[in-house]
Amino acid sequence: MPRREREGMESRWAGSRTEAFSDGVFAIAVTLLVLDLHVPESAMNDLLHGIVHQWPNYLAYATSFITIGGIWLAHHAIFRRLRYVNTQVMRLNLLARDDRFIPTLPDRAGGPGGAR
Repeated sequence: MPRREREGMESRWAGSRTEAFSDGVFAIAVTLLVLDLHVPESAMNDLLHGIVHQWPNYLAYATSFITIGGIWLAHHAIFRRLRYVNTQVMRLNLLARDDRFIPTLPDRAGGPGGAR
């Protein structure tokens, strides 16, 4: 096997580990969304009223979950089409997993418990 071809093969590898890393980041992001959901102590006697009163937070959670889920599905669609990944693809993937690029709304939802 020519040296140039061998060097090209050494600088690329299957994308399964990169995809698994990204799956973990997405799972953590979705899990962190739940931390903003809570019912105030004063509403524990009437739980349904307490949950309904927090509707902006639940709407923000659902919106963020759907957004992150859509990004996750698009990510898998891209990685299904790749035979191999190289260093540049891994760096771009790592940059894309930066939490500043994944929109989350619960802290900005407004309403009771949303805006702090």
